[in-house]
Amino acid sequence: VMCGYSKEDWTLLCKMAQEAGADALELNLSCPHGMGERGMGLACGQDPELVRNICRWVRDAVTIPFFAKLTPNVTEIVEIARAAKEGGADGCTATNTVSGLMGLRSD
Repeated sequence: VMCGYSKEDWTLLCKMAQEAGADALELNLSCPHGMGERGMGLACGQDPELVRNICRWVRDAVTIPFFAKLTPNVTEIVEIARAAKEGGADGCTATNTVSGLMGLRSD
């Protein structure tokens, strides 16, 4: 599930997924592909307060387990994971696209 920082949108989409029979949800708080400038994906997932709030909204909306998908493109991922837990996430998935890994040599 992915949307902008909107309680109404997160609540609606997660309830719809649960009602459609989902066994669990993954909250995409990490997508770097053209969504950051639209306030989606990593734009939410890089801020612990936003992550905590989104997880609280989802926890209040559904009874099924959900996992916060974290972006590796932060300085302190533990802080983001802790915020997800404090918000009621059942766990975290790691990670989405790692930005900026250029010039790596396999040898």
